[in-house]
Order: sequence, then structure tokens, then C-alpha cells
Amino acid sequence: MTQGAGGPAANPGSGATLTPDDTLDLTGLCCPENSMRASLRLDEMEPGQLLAVICDDGETIEVMIPNLEAEGYTVAARERLDEDRWQVLVAVPD
Repeated sequence: MTQGAGGPAANPGSGATLTPDDTLDLTGLCCPENSMRASLRLDEMEPGQLLAVICDDGETIEVMIPNLEAEGYTVAARERLDEDRWQVLVAVPD
């Protein structure tokens, strides 16, 4: 996984990986519905937890990430799953 703009996703060289506490599949949803659903799920989670969001490539990922960051969430990592989808790990702030 590549790290997000908020800092390292894991301690490099430690072999540590990020394990999501929950997963939300937003494949096929358009903006702003995907951002709203992700935000609602994150609001239900505890500080420090990670949500894995599965979403489509293109406008969806380009709009959703800045929206979540503007709400105070941190994108800890993102990984391209295939040609059309991404997994984005979003951290709930402490």
C-alpha cells in the first residue's frame, strides 16, 4: 500500500501492515453519495480505528479523498486493487 499524505502508513522495514477495523464497499456509487456513506460509517467508529473503503477509479477517488480529509479524517494508505477499483484506508482521528 502506498502511504497517504498524512504520514507513513506503517513503520517501513518493520513488516507491519495496517489492518482495517471495518470495510465499506462503495463500488458503483457516484459522488457525493460515496463520500456521504463513508463519512457516516466513519462517524460510527472509535478514534484510532481504520475503515477500508473500496471505491471506483476516476472522479470517485479524486473527490472522495479530499472530502474526507476536509472533514478531519486521515487517509493512511491507498492501494489499487485492479484496473477499476481502489482500497483506501481512512483513519478516525483521536
